[in-house]
Amino acid sequence: NTFGGTEDDFGYSIQQTTDNNYIVVGSTKSFGDGGFDVWLIKIDDGGNEVWSQTYGGANNDEGCSLDLATNGGYIISGYTQSYSDNGRDAWLLKIDEDGIQQWANVYGDEGNENGVSVTKTYNGDYILLCSTPQNPRVIKVNENGVELSDNEIELINPDPLFYNRLSVVNIQQTSDEGYVLGGCADPFGDSDWEDIHTFILKLNTEGNQEWIKYNDEYSLGGFVQQTSD
Repeated sequence: NTFGGTEDDFGYSIQQTTDNNYIVVGSTKSFGDGGFDVWLIKIDDGGNEVWSQTYGGANNDEGCSLDLATNGGYIISGYTQSYSDNGRDAWLLKIDEDGIQQWANVYGDEGNENGVSVTKTYNGDYILLCSTPQNPRVIKVNENGVELSDNEIELINPDPLFYNRLSVVNIQQTSDEGYVLGGCADPFGDSDWEDIHTFILKLNTEGNQEWIKYNDEYSLGGFVQQTSD
């Protein structure tokens, strides 16, 4: 099935809901208040739209990732220009099961930042992975969006070809309560597709690097998930 209007509309992340339907987050220019808005669509198990909602202001706001929230509903990460004082900041939104926004918080410094991935932790907090013009950031917040920690990822003994050229894609908590990140590295910074390499980065519970692995051959990916074994 397709969803959208006459303008550009995108879906970036999907999860199965507790009632065995599906929830999709992305961005829409066809609907909303102006520019791109965060777009949340609930669909049933037959692919039919149950409801959709937009969130944002007059400028561009996009949703990149979502997870099922600790106390029901959904947690969305992305970026906002409408509510940023710095051009573009990471944005985290809590939405109830009917699509009603409960709260939204902005996280950012002076650079353009994007909340590319969010995941629920074992203790009910949330981990927000942010891309920045410098090193990626891992922000931990509680179930109400209150910031608990903010760690900049500084690589230890990095491959000189890839240092500061990491494009992070997603984050997941691991069974040891650390985290694993996936993304792509552009060694020459020229956006040549033939130079792109996938990487996986393991962090400990404090958000510090344990190890990083690169694919030696050209590869385009970045989503990583720990297996049951």
